[in-house]
Amino acid sequence: MTARPTNGPTSPAARLAAAVLAAALAGPTRERIDDVIDGVWLLCEETSWCLPAADLFARRAGQPLPDPAQPCVDLFAAETAALLAYTDLLAGDLIESSAPVARSRLREEVRARVLGPYRDSDQWWWLGLRKKDLNNWTPWIHANLLATSLLLDDRPQDVLVTAERAVGALDRYLNAVADDGGCDEGISYWWRAGASLFEGLETLACACGEDYGVYEIGKIRAIATRSSTASPATA
Repeated sequence: MTARPTNGPTSPAARLAAAVLAAALAGPTRERIDDVIDGVWLLCEETSWCLPAADLFARRAGQPLPDPAQPCVDLFAAETAALLAYTDLLAGDLIESSAPVARSRLREEVRARVLGPYRDSDQWWWLGLRKKDLNNWTPWIHANLLATSLLLDDRPQDVLVTAERAVGALDRYLNAVADDGGCDEGISYWWRAGASLFEGLETLACACGEDYGVYEIGKIRAIATRSSTASPATA
């Protein structure tokens, strides 16, 4: 999981990630805790976590601005949710001790903007229920959603629904991958396709305590061999 690449190193997401790592690795000074809280609040204040070009609701309505009542789950909304989930994991107690409203809002916003809309609708094309020609969006989004649900959902049934839907989507994605494991979007996109697939599978394996032999599947092994020629994506 990474911060939004289009926003650069000074974006709220990148600054929050840096603040959380600083507090976790170098110690929670007052300044570092404030930086974490500020980063959480700035992200929660954003009207949308979805990139404008990917907001299907705004496009359908012919509107130039996002509607906060209709949150759209795209690559970067999922990444933002995961960033906040990992923030809660690493710095949640620090936030709670100084500004408990920030921690509660973090959780509420992630559920309202990402986890809830994901579970409540089958309209997302990257689920593979309506569109069979899937690409890196499917594993990229689900790798983030699985971690987010495991870290932030309070109800076991919500985690189970997320996991069930994710497994189905990843299976459909695997069906769309060529037998040789190649990524039609280019070698560099292996990091957002094959690598994200393995991130999601490893998250599931860690949560279950068992990988159920998934890494022995021929096509998954073929995808793994492609990593030797891949370079990190820059798009």
